[in-house]
Amino acid sequence: NPNNPDAARAFSDPGAVAGLITGGFKNWFNTHSEYNGGLILNTMADGLTASWNNFNIRYYSSEGNECPVRCGWDNRPSSAYRFQMETFWYGYYGVLSNANDVLTAIRTNDVIIGDAAQTKRAEAAAVMLQAMVFAQIAMNYDQGFIVTEETDLSTPEAVQALQFSPRADLRAAAIAKFDEAVGLW
Repeated sequence: NPNNPDAARAFSDPGAVAGLITGGFKNWFNTHSEYNGGLILNTMADGLTASWNNFNIRYYSSEGNECPVRCGWDNRPSSAYRFQMETFWYGYYGVLSNANDVLTAIRTNDVIIGDAAQTKRAEAAAVMLQAMVFAQIAMNYDQGFIVTEETDLSTPEAVQALQFSPRADLRAAAIAKFDEAVGLW
């Protein structure tokens, strides 16, 4: 069924793999600049304020909030304000999934995108996307998952065994991935 391909078939199409890179950069930008994340960070940095609570701007600004100066990310499970801080988490990890799928297609399944030079460019771009994700997670959270194309996610048990890494490890992973991307290009 061409409308419901399995992963092996979907990721064997060079055009689909190239599209994952394009989509990954678009999704990274959209996540980075989305109101629920980026607008709130700008508010928290005192770049803007609001008397209305659209996207919880009023809560996270100095106008009428419950915090003495500024509120940090409110991540209590029962909080009505937690949704803004989830935007980066789910958005960036969605981008990471794209990058990892591209690298699996190129490095494991030997997919060629056009020619050797285009394939190498795609590989470098996917590694750069990994770096960008790890950097953003490190900047916005105190811990996160370092998941690459080599991470075993084949069973629910393997996924459940993943451990959070502290911010410093995410930052180090980002720098290592940026260096790898530069070396590939």
